Amino acid sequence: MKKISLKIDGNIELPVYVANDIPSRVKGLQGVKNLKDEGMLFIFDKPKMASFWMRDTPLDLDIAFISRDGKINQIEKMFSNSSQSIKSHYKCYFALEVPSGYFEDQGIEEGSYIEILEGVNEMKSGKSSPFGSGYKQVKTTGKEKEIIGHT
Repeated sequence: MKKISLKIDGNIELPVYVANDIPSRVKGLQGVKNLKDEGMLFIFDKPKMASFWMRDTPLDLDIAFISRDGKINQIEKMFSNSSQSIKSHYKCYFALEVPSGYFEDQGIEEGSYIEILEGVNEMKSGKSSPFGSGYKQVKTTGKEKEIIGHT
């Protein structure tokens, strides 16, 4: 699985795994038992109302729903092995999962911004670049379901 680095609010660096196609978004962090100071960035090929659950994910996580320009619009808590659906309140281009408490410990809140720092070259396609980072979204093949991630 691809891994890149994010910068949050200009000073917090976070390595993240990338879920940018249907199989990687469906698998998400299922089965991961330990996640320390890293996360998973879900990348959607168009803005959507996203929905996530935690079935088969044995650790608590926090999730941020992020706009095209990198702004965190919503942060929610998700609990291990739960079938409860956590939904975005807004259409989002990205979702970021991190260990439970990470956002609070780092002072990251709704209104914070993310920037992609490295690892973007292997993810380029012909689409426009969100939030000026040089990153270009990856176009997936086949039809994508409206509910993505951990489904």
